[in-house]
Amino acid sequence: MENTEDFAEKTVSSFELVRVYSLPELPPGSRKVVHIDTGNVLLLNIDGEIFAISSLCPHAGGHLKYGYLEGYTIECPLHYWPFDVRDGTLVGMNQASLFEYQLDIYPVQLQGDQIYLKLARPS
Repeated sequence: MENTEDFAEKTVSSFELVRVYSLPELPPGSRKVVHIDTGNVLLLNIDGEIFAISSLCPHAGGHLKYGYLEGYTIECPLHYWPFDVRDGTLVGMNQASLFEYQLDIYPVQLQGDQIYLKLARPS
């Protein structure tokens, strides 16, 4: 777990916390697309754990909010490519050329019943 003093220091220097949604509105098993300055993010509540990923598949742009979710793996609804929502990697595909298709993930922080994303501050 990250030291809160270190987190506050990073927040001031290069990151910002952006409130994106309310936890009571995202019960376990649900998903919600939210907008941030750089695009859309898909929030997922998997057994009470919140994840934030790019809402679009990096391969063909499929809307992941419609993707099949099993455990921590979400499939693109267009070509069924499976991504791990914890780290954005393709699951079960070992070809080096597929590395460019890693899914963007966003660090999540809960404060009370609010969901925040830890986003890099623009330079």
